[in-house]
Amino acid sequence: MAVAVRNADCFPTTSGRGVYRCGPASTLVAASLLTLACGSARAVEPAPEPAPLPDARPASPNGFFLNVGPGVLVFHAGATVRAGGSIVPGATVRIDPNETLITEFGYRWNNTAISLTGGIPPMAAVNGAGSLTPLGELGRIRYGPVVLAAQYHFTQFGRFEPYVGAGPVFLLIFKNEDGAVRNLDVRNHSGFAVELGAQYQLDSRWSLYLDIKKVSLKTSATGVLGGAPIQADIKLDPGVVTGGLSYRF
Repeated sequence: MAVAVRNADCFPTTSGRGVYRCGPASTLVAASLLTLACGSARAVEPAPEPAPLPDARPASPNGFFLNVGPGVLVFHAGATVRAGGSIVPGATVRIDPNETLITEFGYRWNNTAISLTGGIPPMAAVNGAGSLTPLGELGRIRYGPVVLAAQYHFTQFGRFEPYVGAGPVFLLIFKNEDGAVRNLDVRNHSGFAVELGAQYQLDSRWSLYLDIKKVSLKTSATGVLGGAPIQADIKLDPGVVTGGLSYRF
């Protein structure tokens, strides 16, 4: 059934059968209503959800990690030297900085971690200082300090993640070489370390890291100097600075 709508802009045709012709005003009204109807239909369509932003950090930091990089050990060395049971006045030692490759392997859960730090054992030259300066190199030792540390990581800074840690240190002596002191024997010992470090996350697995450890460490040594047996209590107290790449498994 066709329904004709009349208004002031419509008039009957000559056919006389109830058919009307509409002028421009009615056509404009019809077009406007159609436009409104289409706009309303589009308005109720749900807006597309925004794509999630990529996250450089995995959902959970739990898991094993490995840090590898070059490092330097800077010693604050000193010694008390005895010969025949008496202290040698002004006698002490000096140890130059050592460079090596340092590795740290550990396990992380949430903000806490436990790690074991070691590396390629360097060779240190022990030089006479104070009244022993004229003797030059007293001997050499190949050593490997190992640090077992507990760490706490601060995770509220996005990709940048500082941490602190502390734990025992074990000094392992692998080889003694004589210099001015013959039959040199430097012993294994233990101490304590504190550390401060930071990581900058590159993606979900790789990070750059910088780590600084301050170690409280002493050892003892015996040998023969100028035909007389000597004994030395040696303070090492190195600072260990390392940096490189960290990989999360």
